[in-house]
Amino acid sequence: MTVFILGAGASIHAGYPSAYALLRAVGEWIESDQTKGEDRIRVAQLRKCFPTLDDCESILAVVEDKTHSADAWESVVAKDHLQFLRCAIRAYFDSIRRVSRPDLYEQLASRASPGDVVITFNYDLEIERALRTRQLWTIRDGYGFTIENGPKTPVTVLKLHGSTNWFNLLFGGCTVGPSCADDSLGSRPIMPWRGDMEFLGEAGFIDPMAPAMPPPAALVGGYPALIAPLREKSFGVATGFGFEHGAFWDALWSRAKEALERAANIVLIGYSLPVADRRACELVFSHTNKRSTFSVYCREDTAAIRARLVAEGIMIASNTGEPGFIDYLAV
Repeated sequence: MTVFILGAGASIHAGYPSAYALLRAVGEWIESDQTKGEDRIRVAQLRKCFPTLDDCESILAVVEDKTHSADAWESVVAKDHLQFLRCAIRAYFDSIRRVSRPDLYEQLASRASPGDVVITFNYDLEIERALRTRQLWTIRDGYGFTIENGPKTPVTVLKLHGSTNWFNLLFGGCTVGPSCADDSLGSRPIMPWRGDMEFLGEAGFIDPMAPAMPPPAALVGGYPALIAPLREKSFGVATGFGFEHGAFWDALWSRAKEALERAANIVLIGYSLPVADRRACELVFSHTNKRSTFSVYCREDTAAIRARLVAEGIMIASNTGEPGFIDYLAV
């Protein structure tokens, strides 16, 4: 069984930004659209402090610090900026994906086999779309949790930082009535957008947990289920009912741990295992099957990652060179 670990570097070929340039790409997209008046104001506010919007993680670290400010107003504004970013990332990624094109993910899908697992830290839908094209993935249970009973998915995609088609919906879309007091977010994020289903080759599929009434009315009070690229990542949601979805995220990470412990081959593409992503580093360095074959394709970060893996006894030797995604496919 092969486990593929994907980071932002794996999606650059498909037109998505690197983690470093994410905020700049989203900001420039908003600024180019004259209809996004309120969002353009938000971006202008960010540019007053961070003119280039480069180094997304460092910028958000500053914003995150302000969410804990003793000044209540400053704290509210900072939290609002983080929520805005989640929505903006989803909208931006939706705008840049194309209906069909040959790409490296399609080639990667051709190498996948039933029983393989993809662990990805990316928000985009490209890898599951490529696998679906080859009948290797289904949305019904392909994300590591069951949406609807049916044949088991051949390849599982575990999205440990969330996905642009996942949505946290408060009270199941209810805005009045007694059901509002029964629950807050439910057991998992929902998938309400028809366009996402069509892109994934699942046209006609309806998430049974999604509201019957059509968006946008049904989605008022919700937000995309994305783990923001913060240094202190929170895998769950603080609500008026307490901390929710912690068990959901823990279950996904447990599935990833089990996959790495059973893997015969592990292929790391475009993910530098940044020290700030402590949970991801602990996952790889503490739970990788040391009898597996571990390959790294992360360009300029390859040598440093290999050295860390050698130090942990996961790789036998640290090879030379800076291979990337395309080099793996050429092997």
